Amino acid sequence: MKIWEEDLYRIHGRIGRKEYLREIRHFPYLYLYAWRKVTSGSKLSLLYRAIVKFFRNQRGLDLPYTAKIGGGLLLVHAFGITLNDAAVLGRNVTLYKGVTVGSVVTGPRQGVPVIG
Repeated sequence: MKIWEEDLYRIHGRIGRKEYLREIRHFPYLYLYAWRKVTSGSKLSLLYRAIVKFFRNQRGLDLPYTAKIGGGLLLVHAFGITLNDAAVLGRNVTLYKGVTVGSVVTGPRQGVPVIG
């Protein structure tokens, strides 16, 4: 199963043309699909980067290309979500509106979180 299919499966519980066509019209899935295509080195990377940039500016979604994100990511009310560029998210993580996964620069908890 491809990683973007894991995202789709997490939303619907199955993978098919009908589910894909339903979700590609909704911006959280379209954003995540385009983001996955850019990070995988797609031949249409320029187009996908434009889609990602549009949603980054319009919705405040900031998932850096260097972040490691496992399959099954679910963006619920995807507005104002920010990840550190070194963040690591495992499989089947859900991010809600206004989530910031940052880093701590000093103290005993210094570093970037690993979730999942």
